Amino acid sequence: MRAAAGLVRDTVPLVSEEEQRAAATGWQAVLEAGDSVPYFARVALTWAKAHPEDPRAPVALFRAVRASRRGCEQDTPEAKESFRYLHKHYGKTQWAKKAPRAC
Repeated sequence: MRAAAGLVRDTVPLVSEEEQRAAATGWQAVLEAGDSVPYFARVALTWAKAHPEDPRAPVALFRAVRASRRGCEQDTPEAKESFRYLHKHYGKTQWAKKAPRAC
């Protein structure tokens, strides 16, 4: 095919069909995960419940609560549950004290 400037323009795919399928599959997983605040709140809750002695658990819960407050209309059920779990299981930590009120 000839371009307007007289140069030959060939179409060369930058990625293979397999890479395109993998990218489409990955993108679909991102879409299915949903909004970030509920997603990360679920991840934090799951981790905290599975690893209650891990010192990173209250930090993760606090960050889920903080993200819910900073986002637009992100007071999701998952964020509220993160707040309740943080205060019930880690109420004396600095992280619970940094989140003194619910979402």
